[in-house]
Amino acid sequence: MKEDEVEEVISILVKKLPTELALDIMKMAVYVHHTTIGMREETAIAGSFESQVYLTATIPKTKSEKGVSKLVFNTRSRDQGGSSYPESHGTYKAGWSWLQVELWRNKTNEEISDSMLAALVDKLSMKGSPYNGKTTDQVYEDYGDESKDPGCFYCWHYYHGYGQRREEDGDKYKVGSWILQRNVHAKPEFTDHEITWDSRVDEPSIEKVPLQERDLQYRDEAKWDGIVRFWKNGHVANGQFVRELRPDDEIRVVMRAMFPAWSCIVEKCKIECWWNL
Repeated sequence: MKEDEVEEVISILVKKLPTELALDIMKMAVYVHHTTIGMREETAIAGSFESQVYLTATIPKTKSEKGVSKLVFNTRSRDQGGSSYPESHGTYKAGWSWLQVELWRNKTNEEISDSMLAALVDKLSMKGSPYNGKTTDQVYEDYGDESKDPGCFYCWHYYHGYGQRREEDGDKYKVGSWILQRNVHAKPEFTDHEITWDSRVDEPSIEKVPLQERDLQYRDEAKWDGIVRFWKNGHVANGQFVRELRPDDEIRVVMRAMFPAWSCIVEKCKIECWWNL
C-alpha cells in the first residue's frame, strides 16, 4: 500500500474525527503503509561450513519519521532431509541448518543507539558466557581446536544479537546477526514459514522458557539454555531489531549450515516492511 494513499485516507478521516480515533480506525482496518522490499524465488544451497547471502533488501526512505512498525518474512526452506538423530526428526531441535539476518549500515550513520549499547554491555558482562565475547567469524577461526574455547563449539551458530567485533563491507559496517528461522530437522520436503518481527514484541527471555531434563540429550542445545527459545517453531520475536532500523539500512538473509552432510536449501524468501502511522 502506497504512502500517499494512506495519508489521503487519514486526511479525510481527521476532517470528521479526532486524529487519535482516525489512526485507531486505520490500524484496525490494517490500512497501513507497507511494501515488499525484497523477493526471491530461486533454489539455492549452502553446504556444510558455508555462509551464503540469499536475499538483500534495503529499508526505504519515507515521509514519516515514526519508523518501521514490523517486518514480515515469508520463507520456504529445508535441510538435507536426513540425519543420524532420529529422536529429533520433524522438530526444530538439534539441527545444524538455519537462516539468519544480518543488519548492515552505512558508515556515515554510525551513531550507536541506546539499545545497541545496552545489549553490548549486557553481553560483555554476562557471567559464564560460553562465547566469551566472540562472534561467529572468530569461532570459525578456533573451530579446528576446541580446547581453546570448548563452549563456542556448542553454541556459536545460535549467535543472536549485536556484533562485538568490527566487520566492514565497502561503505557499510555490520550491526549484528540474528537467527531468522531454523529448518525442520531432517524433513525432506520444503516448509513454509511466516516470521513477523513486530517493534512492540520482544523475544522471550531465557528465564521464562524452562530447559526440560529429558532434552539434555541434545549435545549442542544442552550447553546453552537460550536455544530453547527456538524449539517451538524455529523462530522468535525480535522487536529490538525492528526498533533499530533506519532508512537505507541493508538487510541480508543468509543461509547457514554446519558440519559434514548438513545443508540449508532455500526456495523462496519475501520481505515486507510496514511503517508506523
